[in-house]
Amino acid sequence: MKGDREKGDILEVIKEGKEYKLGWVCVKASWVKVGGEEVKGSGVDVWRVMGFGVGGRRWERKGFERKDGM
Repeated sequence: MKGDREKGDILEVIKEGKEYKLGWVCVKASWVKVGGEEVKGSGVDVWRVMGFGVGGRRWERKGFERKDGM
């Protein structure tokens, strides 16, 4: 879940999710739309990380992300 992931990295994770018939793949919020388009019809869901605990955000922001993501 590094912040420097590019589209090719996300597509690779999604490809593996479909290949191994995973129930879901987890991506950062900025990749949800791309992920959703890629998994359409595959049986794999895209889940969004909320408030990922790496210490980069204040607790107030994490609360907003949680409410916004629901």
